[in-house]
Amino acid sequence: MSVYEIRCGSVDYFGRGAVDKLSLIIEKFISLGMKRVGVVTGRASYKKSGAWERVVPCLEKSGVEYVHYDGISPNPTTGQADTAVEEFAPFSPDLLLAIGGGSVIDATKVISILLLHPEMKAKDLFIKRDAPEKAIPIIAINLTHGTGSEVDRYAVLTVEEIKKKSGAASDAMYPKYAIDDPELMLSLPRREVLFTSLDALNHLIEASTTTLSSPYTRMIAKEGVKIIYECLPKALNNPHDIEVKEKLLYASILGGIAIDCSVVHLT
Repeated sequence: MSVYEIRCGSVDYFGRGAVDKLSLIIEKFISLGMKRVGVVTGRASYKKSGAWERVVPCLEKSGVEYVHYDGISPNPTTGQADTAVEEFAPFSPDLLLAIGGGSVIDATKVISILLLHPEMKAKDLFIKRDAPEKAIPIIAINLTHGTGSEVDRYAVLTVEEIKKKSGAASDAMYPKYAIDDPELMLSLPRREVLFTSLDALNHLIEASTTTLSSPYTRMIAKEGVKIIYECLPKALNNPHDIEVKEKLLYASILGGIAIDCSVVHLT
């Protein structure tokens, strides 16, 4: 199957082998004089997925410098984002590369804003609802078929000061480029296949039932729900079926685009 370019808030390369587009993306940033990359990951999935073994040669061949922060956990916190900013600040990255699922990508969005606004802390985006208009560019290599965060402008973190999950939104948080490659999702455990697919389903349903829904969001939600209904049972029976994973990933992208247009209202 071909790699397709899906243009929404981000430019998303979708399909088997899409990760190979990273070299082209890096070249575009190098042509703009951007040669320092801050890499953001969790502890393990970036390696287990096979993404890291594809990314490192690309970075090294391109000649960019990079610093790696791997302190993002599932359900990331504002403290983790602040710590990442402290580690990246002396390096002064020109762009950020997120490799992970929604947790890593959401945290990277917050980090991208804070690096350009040193007077701020992560909590300010969620408690004060500050929404700066500038951020460091992000490349998001997505590793799950769930949140759709790689194509939307939202970030959800646990705000430690109030011990509560909260969401932030800013056009500055759209990843400039996203990579959705189902080959990087074959290592997902069955449990994660289920939970991430239900996350996508939830986004699709909410986006189509909010008062801000439109014929457009209802159309793509209908398509996404249909795909999950048909493909999730197959994926649970055979988590290594690349064709089914590709379809679930597409449904997840539709979910991200749908909530980006009409938000969520239940969760």
